[in-house]
Amino acid sequence: MIRCNLAILMAERELKMIDITEKTGIAKATIRALYHNQGKGIQFETMDTLCEFLDVSPGELFTRVEFKVDLLKVEEPEELNFKLYIEFHVGEESFTGEFLTTFYVVNGEDKLSIDMRYSKKLNEKLKSIPRIYLQYEIARLLDPMIEKIPQHKNGINAYMIVE
Repeated sequence: MIRCNLAILMAERELKMIDITEKTGIAKATIRALYHNQGKGIQFETMDTLCEFLDVSPGELFTRVEFKVDLLKVEEPEELNFKLYIEFHVGEESFTGEFLTTFYVVNGEDKLSIDMRYSKKLNEKLKSIPRIYLQYEIARLLDPMIEKIPQHKNGINAYMIVE
């Protein structure tokens, strides 16, 4: 996964988001997304402006970090409810977490909905992982379970809920 180091670079330079916005013209929403590793992409012009402003290379602004998840165990206490025990690997760090996953169909809709509940403690550890990577990897783990459920012609809604 690609990780943006903007938060680290800003801390080293004692900069605030508003400082970068005012001095570069980059939108605050863009700076916030990069700061929190929530962006799905970046324009080359934006990257170039940030690199020039911070006096860094693209390789210092962005780094590639290994990220994968492994399903350790699945419990199915009730039909369409699963407790997933997952191991996360982020760079050199590994940690485990539990997701309580419920599949259901909303009345009157043909969409399968999925609620994935997890703890605030796990959420703190997952904050450094861009949401798009996390959703993709969790979806990959859920595929075999979804295949057991009758297909719904209008797709799937997935909700990640921190408790």
